[in-house]
Amino acid sequence: MDYQWPGNIRELQNVVEYACVVGQGSDLYLADLPPEFREAKNPARQIQEKSVLPVVEEADLIRQALKQSHGRVSLAAEILGLSRATFWRKRKHYGI
Repeated sequence: MDYQWPGNIRELQNVVEYACVVGQGSDLYLADLPPEFREAKNPARQIQEKSVLPVVEEADLIRQALKQSHGRVSLAAEILGLSRATFWRKRKHYGI
């Protein structure tokens, strides 16, 4: 209910399709949703998400997290408070 659905109905359709593929049985559960929907929203993080960081700063944060985690992607994503999938997409976007 906290999610803003920036992709509107298409994003909702994709999430439901994902949950149907991942889910087992006739009921859908929170565990069947993509990782970014299972994470509890932190009010401080919501404020941070709304603020726009320059590309250089976000790319630097990703590099710093990877350095701090000695290249361990899951740990670097956790350090930044991102799902592994979101972290991967951001790395790809910045060519990191």
